[in-house]
Amino acid sequence: MIELQDVTKQFPSGNIALRRLSLRVGKKELLTVVGPSGSGKTTLLRLIAGLEQPTSGRILFAGEDVANREPHARRIGMVFQRQNLLEHLSVLDNLLFSLRMRRQSRAVQQAKVDRVIELLDLTELLSRWPQELSGGEQQRIAIGRALVDDVTTLLLDEPLAQLDAVRQVELRQLIRSLPATTDTTVIYVTHDQSEALALGDRIAVLSAGELAQIGPPQEVFQAPATRFVARFIGSPRMNLLVGKQAGYDLEISGVTIRLPNAYDSDRAHVEVGIRPEDVTIGAAANSLPGEVQHVEFCGHESIAYVRVTGQPELIACRVAGSAQLKSGERIHLSINSDRLHLFLPDGSVARR
Repeated sequence: MIELQDVTKQFPSGNIALRRLSLRVGKKELLTVVGPSGSGKTTLLRLIAGLEQPTSGRILFAGEDVANREPHARRIGMVFQRQNLLEHLSVLDNLLFSLRMRRQSRAVQQAKVDRVIELLDLTELLSRWPQELSGGEQQRIAIGRALVDDVTTLLLDEPLAQLDAVRQVELRQLIRSLPATTDTTVIYVTHDQSEALALGDRIAVLSAGELAQIGPPQEVFQAPATRFVARFIGSPRMNLLVGKQAGYDLEISGVTIRLPNAYDSDRAHVEVGIRPEDVTIGAAANSLPGEVQHVEFCGHESIAYVRVTGQPELIACRVAGSAQLKSGERIHLSINSDRLHLFLPDGSVARR
């Protein structure tokens, strides 16, 4: 298990990359770390790897403080967005490189490399040169090179960012299987929230160097702890409407919607979050009138963006790909009141 206890990292420039961050990563867990640029994701990996030292706080491996343990002694493998394979070496020699540098016996080298070759299905690539490989194949070799020396933890820093969609899906499946097939803990950094949802046993959401929320993907998606998490996780992002709330009644653009639960106090101004899949088109009691601005066709579904009077932004809703909607068309939107999220001005969730 890896544990960070109140870790802060401040650089000499004064920039604080992480603020009192605490989290635990279990053995053989795949934790995805997601957040916008500058949120501290890569710094977190570098601290765990020992490439940076925390300004304050502790980093524990299996309960032991590793502050004085050199990076090579932490049994960690790292894979980055760029593969950085050695172009003058074949695939096989790239895999063997770190083992040769440690002067391990040929028998040990062969056993370790054979295991990785079988695990990642690399047999057909061994005699090739890095420049002869596709991006997906190069990243598989980079993962193999990281795993070859019996690491206990694998750190991945946006390894799929430069791959096409097909190769991304292939590598996701491989990475998802790694904890079980290699007995490693995997910490996977990405700015892509869809990738984070698809891969992680749990998701850690970072914002400005702080841990905004951590939990299973469904929990983070369905029960966001803050407005930031609600808007960052999900694509299209959660709609945000403005309204007034009194007891069980929520007023949005002059339309009163009955809430399933009363909240702890009445609010003259409240922000209401609702995901596109919880908005449906069709006139009904308490539906909101609006005008279609544009429609994005996505194949089996489309995303309609609708202007509702008095709302600061367009409202997105998912519709069937066969739906015939045109810009300028007047429609009504019905909102699933069981799926609403009410946010206070400070971004926190209103309590029931």
